[in-house]
Amino acid sequence: MIRSSRGFRSSTGSYPYVKKCVEIDYDNIDLLPICDSKSDGRLPLFLEGVQILIDEVSGEVSVGSSVAGPFSTAATVIGTEKFLKDLRKNPEGVHRLLNRVTKSVLNYMDAVMNLGIVPSIPDTVASGTLISTKTFREFALPYLETCVEHIRNRMGREPALHICGTTKKHWMEIKKLNLSALSLDNIDDIGEACEILGNKFCIIGNVDPVNVMLNGTRESIHREVKKCIDKAYNNPKGFVLATGCDIPINASPKNIEYFMEAARLYSRFKEK
Repeated sequence: MIRSSRGFRSSTGSYPYVKKCVEIDYDNIDLLPICDSKSDGRLPLFLEGVQILIDEVSGEVSVGSSVAGPFSTAATVIGTEKFLKDLRKNPEGVHRLLNRVTKSVLNYMDAVMNLGIVPSIPDTVASGTLISTKTFREFALPYLETCVEHIRNRMGREPALHICGTTKKHWMEIKKLNLSALSLDNIDDIGEACEILGNKFCIIGNVDPVNVMLNGTRESIHREVKKCIDKAYNNPKGFVLATGCDIPINASPKNIEYFMEAARLYSRFKEK
């Protein structure tokens, strides 16, 4: 899985983070450049990484590239705190920003799709932990729909969506999107998601990445993997066992092995 990154800094043992947020004038939003995936920042490096993975391992495993949704991209550009405040203070300006960054998001999606990959969409800041469903409906959903339909029109396939934190209160809005799958954070109950969304989406998730994958034991990892499989294995549109979000970079490789061990064990049991 390769993620896009521009204007980010990272150090050994950490994820990339924004060096400096952009100060923008909403009335002159056209001055905000639209990214060129072939030349800007580290985007060419990430595309090169996708191609290497396709060449080396695509015959054995699925290769993917995730591209942050417009809502989260906009928050990253100007800073999440300012972005969330401006949803109330300057909603028209925020819509202009979202329209602008959507063009950059689509540009990178096109570059990924040129490699034959259907991009997945993480839209982390659109979380129900941070915003109301009304805000999600007005500011996140329309731009997500633009991205989803762009992918469908180009690839003839639907993307998957992941939103961090709780999404339960957004589920009926998310259900309006033409997605292949919805990836759940560990906060939400995967069994309940299958009951409400299972006739529309494949459900992905949702073992706790910190308490279980980072800090857990073989026994606790097996227990939580089994719990997820028990709740979701018979989801009408399918189920993919995964963690509820990114596995922490400092998690023990042994714990990942335990996760895979448990997945093979309990999925075989359900097949019988």
